[in-house]
Amino acid sequence: MSWSSISARGPQARFGHIVAFFEGVVYVIGGATAAGTDGVVSVLNDIWLYRFKTASWERVNPASALPPARYGHASGIAGYDIVIHGGRDAQGSALGDIWLYSTKSKIFFLLQFIYRFVDSKRVEVARQAQSRPRASL
Repeated sequence: MSWSSISARGPQARFGHIVAFFEGVVYVIGGATAAGTDGVVSVLNDIWLYRFKTASWERVNPASALPPARYGHASGIAGYDIVIHGGRDAQGSALGDIWLYSTKSKIFFLLQFIYRFVDSKRVEVARQAQSRPRASL
C-alpha cells in the first residue's frame, strides 16, 4: 500500500472540518480557511464528497438549507445520517446545536430536544427533527 496524489479539483484548503467515511464515500463538511495576508479567516458551511470509485470530488447541493457555518465541530454516523454537533461560528462563539445530514435524501435536519419534568426525579425527553427549507435566490 502506498500514498498517491489526487489530481481532481476538490474543496479549498481548510482546518477544523469534519470528515465522515460512509459506503465508499468521504464527506467533508464545514471548517475554516487559513488566514490570508489580511488576517481574515473564513468559516465555511459547505459539503463535499469524494468518490473512490471515480477518484472525483463533488460539491453537494443539499435539498435543504445548510446548517450555519462552523469549524471545530464533532461528527459521527448513525444509520444513513451524518451527525454534526457544536463547533464555533465566525465570531468564535460556541455552538451547541445538533444536525443530521441524510446521505439518502441530502437533507439537513436540526435536532431539537423537548424536556418535560414529570416530577422532582424524572424528566421526559422528546426528540424532534426539523428540516429547514432552502432559501430561494
